[in-house]
Amino acid sequence: MATETAVLRRRVTNARGRESEKNVVSVTDHGVENAVTADAIPTTTTMEPEPRARFSSGVAFYPPSDRFWRIGGKWYDFADFLPIHPGGADVLRMARDRFDDATFVFESHHADYKRARAIIRKYEVDVSVVRASGLSRRPRALVDGADRPETATPRLLDDVAFYSVMRRRVTKYLSSVGCPRGGPTSQCVALFWTSFVSWSGCYLWLLSSGSPVAAVCLGFTAAWLGAFGHNWVHHPRYRLWARLSLDTIGFSSDAWFREHNLQHQ
Repeated sequence: MATETAVLRRRVTNARGRESEKNVVSVTDHGVENAVTADAIPTTTTMEPEPRARFSSGVAFYPPSDRFWRIGGKWYDFADFLPIHPGGADVLRMARDRFDDATFVFESHHADYKRARAIIRKYEVDVSVVRASGLSRRPRALVDGADRPETATPRLLDDVAFYSVMRRRVTKYLSSVGCPRGGPTSQCVALFWTSFVSWSGCYLWLLSSGSPVAAVCLGFTAAWLGAFGHNWVHHPRYRLWARLSLDTIGFSSDAWFREHNLQHQ
């Protein structure tokens, strides 16, 4: 009876830097045997990694290759919307590349959800276009829920849902107290600049004196100043203020933008 043999091959690099393919294992009808094809020169295996998501704090982020966003079971092409998105282009790209679905991110970021839904409606594309592009599904097993059927994807909340009611009330309240859309109150701005000036003064005091009291005061003012960075990362208009709040005290505003905006929403 003829013996069937399957040979697994791998790419190896020898000590002289030359690459070649070597037989690693041969499988026969008598079992598994080690192949005897390696030469005497030491070799190291070069593993070619499979395409995978990049992870940050346990959250998968995909390379920005997909062209479409899925929100509430519908697909959108925001290529033309990126430059004019009030929250900036980065947050849109990260929302697309975080999961295979951006519904929860979209819902959690828009208090005036009716207005936001009306705006994105013009960017909707038919699902047939998405399927034809080959980008309608993330690789399986890389992201929770990536293998769910289309009918099981998250949907937008209706108007009677608790979160919808809460958002409408918050939007109404912010309007009643004169809070500009997407911006801070005048009191918040005044407190921010007060904290920044206080921190700067304590920093110069510490540099010039080396006083322990100055060090303690610097720590308190740094904590006060850094708290403002929590808010400034939400809007690209205030990214400079975020840097003044966070980067000056040794914390990355770019890291907090990603962590706070998208990873614990």
